[in-house]
Amino acid sequence: MPRGVHAKRLTAPPPEDPAMLLVTTSQGVQHVAACCERAERAGVRSGMTLAHARSLLNDTDVHVEPFTPERDAGRLRQLARWALRLAPCVAPDHPDGLLMDITGCERLFGGEHRHLGLIATSFDRIHFPARLTAAPTFGSAWALARYGKERISIIGNESVHAALASLPVAALRLDWEIQIALFEVGITTIGELLDLPREQLAARFGTGILQRIDQVFGRMAEHLDFIEPESPLIVSLTADEPVKQYESIERAVETLLSELLVELTKRDKGVQHFEIVFNRSGSEPQRLSIRLTHASRNRMHLWTLIRPRLECMDISHGVEEVTMKVLRSARLSHEQLAFLPGSGSAQQEAHVSALGELLDQLSARLGREAVCFIEPVQTHVPEHAFVPRGFVTVAAIDRKRPYHEGEPTVVGSRPSRLFAVPDPAQVFSIVPDGPPAWIRWRGREYVVLHSAGPERLALPWWNGSQRAARDYYDVQLPHGGWLWVYRELETGRWFVHGEWA
Repeated sequence: MPRGVHAKRLTAPPPEDPAMLLVTTSQGVQHVAACCERAERAGVRSGMTLAHARSLLNDTDVHVEPFTPERDAGRLRQLARWALRLAPCVAPDHPDGLLMDITGCERLFGGEHRHLGLIATSFDRIHFPARLTAAPTFGSAWALARYGKERISIIGNESVHAALASLPVAALRLDWEIQIALFEVGITTIGELLDLPREQLAARFGTGILQRIDQVFGRMAEHLDFIEPESPLIVSLTADEPVKQYESIERAVETLLSELLVELTKRDKGVQHFEIVFNRSGSEPQRLSIRLTHASRNRMHLWTLIRPRLECMDISHGVEEVTMKVLRSARLSHEQLAFLPGSGSAQQEAHVSALGELLDQLSARLGREAVCFIEPVQTHVPEHAFVPRGFVTVAAIDRKRPYHEGEPTVVGSRPSRLFAVPDPAQVFSIVPDGPPAWIRWRGREYVVLHSAGPERLALPWWNGSQRAARDYYDVQLPHGGWLWVYRELETGRWFVHGEWA
């Protein structure tokens, strides 16, 4: 008998969040299709109009969204696929639950209590708090997870009858018509239902009620549509004897890459991280790990990343087997080609792919740690206005932006080249504390043709800065170049902080 777990989402939002209503529209009237537990406690029921539900929730904030069962079913299957890391067999239980078979898993997780605790923690981490019950059958787990008092419970074989007796008959997953018929004769709990003779139940309510009872107590098997885990993408070639010719090894890798791309195309996916393993005769296997910043199936691009690494490989011992394994992949959505050039999401996706290919090539040549993007910082201190950041994927660049697109980071013009360390300079002014008229910088003297300023920038005193403020000037030299110089107000010293190219 399988050891079943049912996970049902807790729909009660935190106190500060609004009540949730999912609605459908029929003949211009909006009806409630589903609601959260807070709305249920207020008296909201499926089928009533949205206006009626709002009147019952008069003192509560209400959040209304359209009911989309097809999209919800797809998201539930995605959640079930994610839950395969917690149990070997997972099936979606529409509309908001999962059924898991954890038979034999207690030895892997240190006991059933620790396993359920890990499942609960994992769901909480993805902001999907759930009610969990481990029971001898899927039916009993379903009943106690949805109608039991405890959020997390474990029921043994000997306790199933006692645990289910006080639950409503709806916990048996009976059809709505059968529930109404039972209510009309005064039967409201499972214990009252089980006291009746089986022959009378079948004759009066049909054989379906006996099937649900037998499934709950394990007297009848229950077949579920479990999610099938996706098989790993691995292709390999084996030689009859160790191969030491580089051309042969290169051709083997090209063949494996072509086979891998065929499988990725069947799955509508692109590779983000893959590994090539060379099993060598009399030596440890050699591995080439290649990461991409954007999922790709571009054969030419992938080969430009593989070939330089392949040329540096030691094949003096000979290679007996080559294996190519996808460690991480991502779905590549189908895009409609734009009817007009320069429009549509297809061209935007092409730009993202091109950026990813450029970053991959730079990372392969310079090293991943040497390639970064510049993250603007909202500060007026020039040397702190931009910070170099590393990244893993192209999407990470947009996620790390701390500002809205189009929002200026600094006010005023800034030089195209900002020195990491300001250069000391000697400056002569016609009037005290006035603009520069003559400057000596890097061993050369210049007469200032024009200057603009000052622009006073006060450094943040709360960071413990010793220099309170600077006066910046834009200075033009005789050869036409412009420098960005400043004077420290406290010390009176001058520095060149940048120049316009």
